[in-house]
Amino acid sequence: LSNPPHFLLEPCLERGPYTCYSFYTQPIFEDWRTCRSMERTVVDVLKTPVITQNEPEWAAWPDEALLDLPMCDLHVGLTGGFLEQPIAELTHELEQRGLVFRPHFWLSNEWFTPDGVPGIAVPFYLAHPRLAKLELTQMLEVEGGTREWCLRILRHEAGHAIENAYKLRRRKTRQEIFGKSSQRYPMYYSPRPYSRSFVRHLDLWYAQSHPDEDFAETFAVWLTPDSLWEERYRGWPVLKKLKYVDGVMKDLQGVPPPRHDIRRSRFSLKLEENPARTL
Repeated sequence: LSNPPHFLLEPCLERGPYTCYSFYTQPIFEDWRTCRSMERTVVDVLKTPVITQNEPEWAAWPDEALLDLPMCDLHVGLTGGFLEQPIAELTHELEQRGLVFRPHFWLSNEWFTPDGVPGIAVPFYLAHPRLAKLELTQMLEVEGGTREWCLRILRHEAGHAIENAYKLRRRKTRQEIFGKSSQRYPMYYSPRPYSRSFVRHLDLWYAQSHPDEDFAETFAVWLTPDSLWEERYRGWPVLKKLKYVDGVMKDLQGVPPPRHDIRRSRFSLKLEENPARTL
């Protein structure tokens, strides 16, 4: 593209594909949703009932009433519904790679991995079809609402989480290949759509936004079953990054991460911080 779109990054403590930024495009992408896969028009979470609980009373409420409900009163979880399968698949993929690291998961208001925490926050609206329907009405999409889309985001966030768990960003070679994590997230970034120095995983060429996102995206491509990354990226400069991730992960096979004290993190979990927050 001779005049590529610019994307706006909003500063925050979290690091994740959909927490840290909103984006605006130039007229070349007047409707940015046309860039997204057509399969996302079918939202799997809307069709997946929660089988481990009785239908909550709020499931029959109108949107206006549901929006006033505090998040802590939802009483939803990660099991028994749409989220159970993607999380299980991610765990299986890590196991197949010989990695003993397992990120912990919790429900929050959006996707993110807190800086320094080996875990993944998952948006609450994926825990129940009624909440997903509300999200679709309010936002015109449900981020991660299909199995494939959810897995793509989970693999990306797992890249952040495993880097936090083993403190990989402190390694000199990692800094030389991807850049330093201390680099500030830019307010704007203008991706180069045809660059061969970055993998292509999430939308908006997200690997180009920051060194940490570059690592997470590269890890996600490496982790994806049957991604054929050696063949797909043969001759591309980004292959060096993929081979680095491959080598580091082979070294970590069977190695448990150091014990992590979440209390030392600079970030406190949002639902604990503000449990009365409404939808």
